[in-house]
Amino acid sequence: MRFPPLKAKACLAPLAGYTDVAFRVLAQRLGAGMCVTELVSAEAILRKNPETLRYLQFADEESPKALQIFGDDPDRLVEAASMMEAKVDLIDLNCGCPAAKIVRGGAGAALLKDPARIGRIVAALVDALSVPVTVKIRLGPSKREYTCVAVAQAVEDAGGAAVTVHARPYTQSYDKPAEWEWIRKVKEAVSVPVLGNGDITSPERAKAMLDETGCDYVMIGRAAMGNPYIFRQTDGFLTEGSYRTLSDAERIALANDYLAIAEGFDYTMPQLKGQAQVFTKGTVGGGRLRAQLNTARTVDEIGRILTAVAGQTSRDPRRR
Repeated sequence: MRFPPLKAKACLAPLAGYTDVAFRVLAQRLGAGMCVTELVSAEAILRKNPETLRYLQFADEESPKALQIFGDDPDRLVEAASMMEAKVDLIDLNCGCPAAKIVRGGAGAALLKDPARIGRIVAALVDALSVPVTVKIRLGPSKREYTCVAVAQAVEDAGGAAVTVHARPYTQSYDKPAEWEWIRKVKEAVSVPVLGNGDITSPERAKAMLDETGCDYVMIGRAAMGNPYIFRQTDGFLTEGSYRTLSDAERIALANDYLAIAEGFDYTMPQLKGQAQVFTKGTVGGGRLRAQLNTARTVDEIGRILTAVAGQTSRDPRRR
């Protein structure tokens, strides 16, 4: 199966605790070409874990619906993916998560040590599913061993539809720059679409990655947290060479949009408060506002606090 054409060049990367269904819908409304769920354990899907079910919520308007799963057993991954196949448009296999508990279990970035194994897992998924299978990777298992090119080639040979490259080895933290040149090397080594990820903090950086690496799309992660408007800005910069910046009031107003979307889904109060607080980071008085939000006991109370701060604005950022 081929990778679906996307409506925009910038996509929302999977972020644990943040890329829930309401945030994905908001990001797509603001111009994201694709939004991927936070990574979900194949075993948890098979056990129908109640908490995991919240990660598996999708909105009708999401397009494409992209589910990221992790695991190391091909049979269990196939079984879990098959359970979700009718609800999604593509399955993304995580082969880059550096979380210790995932790596210890042989999944995530642990798989980067064995490109052939990744190829076998992808082949099993491709053979079993009627939706495209994509893979998200890092550069390699260590700074001394970069396997990304071999992994990408194994994914393509196995029938994978696309590869996302987070341009860091899994042992490297965010305090060191991503090595974009390896995205270019992967792009030159395969014919399937390549999505670049790492250190895209602005529309300018998104364009720079596209220009420098030749990748087909970019994935924005941390810079989108609390600021999904970055997708509208990036699209504007790529197509028109300019974009506008939101005021603090407009940015906080987006948190209310997030809450309105979330009303139609299953959420916990801690999750809603946590997301609302992220929208306030970097705003004037954001610390005081986060303290207020922390005391909220109902969704309506969160909304009232946000509305009082955002006030009335004549500009609707969704229309710009």
